[in-house]
Amino acid sequence: MKKSKTVLVAAALLVLSSEIFAGEPGTAVTKPYASLWGADSQVKKKSYHLIGSPKEMDEVWSRHRGNTDFDYNGRPEVDFDRCLVVAIFQGESANTAGIECTGILEGATSLTFRFRNRWYQTAVTAKRASAYGFFVIPRTRKPIVIEEDVHQGIGQPPIWKERIRLEPKPGIGG
Repeated sequence: MKKSKTVLVAAALLVLSSEIFAGEPGTAVTKPYASLWGADSQVKKKSYHLIGSPKEMDEVWSRHRGNTDFDYNGRPEVDFDRCLVVAIFQGESANTAGIECTGILEGATSLTFRFRNRWYQTAVTAKRASAYGFFVIPRTRKPIVIEEDVHQGIGQPPIWKERIRLEPKPGIGG
């Protein structure tokens, strides 16, 4: 009985993941090496960043923390010889715990990075938030297509909307 439940759960996850991550045939789906997300960023306007060096990380991290001087408090260490960081800021909003990456699809000519907000409901008053996510991914020379799940209904399948294409700067890539 236990084995049949395990098989059933595995089959359900396979079907669900094929809906969420459907891409080109033969596309591999992965997750970031590491994720750091929350709803208390000091960046109040929507923006997307592809970070390929410690200097860029220092600049984006300091803006996120709301400091004009470098602020290393909580800043993740990243091996930029092997990795890049995708940073997403959703700006001012409400009732979100942050941003999550739902998957990275590697195609022949690009990487597609898919994300969604971690929305929640409140009974009366909305809670102000400024959602963000930092995601450590493998270093690549391919353009990175950032797509957001914009579906509105609970239990509805994802609706992917391209937000931006980020081109790695010269010198970035594996």
